[in-house]
Amino acid sequence: MLETDTGFGNVIVVDNLPIVAIEKFDKLEGVIRKIFGQIGVICEDGLWMPKDENGKTKGYAFIEYNTPQVMKHNQWPRPSCLILPIKSCCQS
Repeated sequence: MLETDTGFGNVIVVDNLPIVAIEKFDKLEGVIRKIFGQIGVICEDGLWMPKDENGKTKGYAFIEYNTPQVMKHNQWPRPSCLILPIKSCCQS
């Protein structure tokens, strides 16, 4: 689960991910970790993909890195996904 006591400065939301059934969940998780792990170290339990009542992913994920310095990286992967720092999307 995501750490909430340290803030969200090292968490991103990745949207527009494939919606997959439970059988393909591990493969999708591996691909996401491979792509976004190039930027920095993803926390051990730092990838969370919500699922619907049938066990399918909902098409987005939260990724928590071990340090907020990762957020300053200028070489983010360019998949067909929307990448938002939590800090940006939660501020009013």
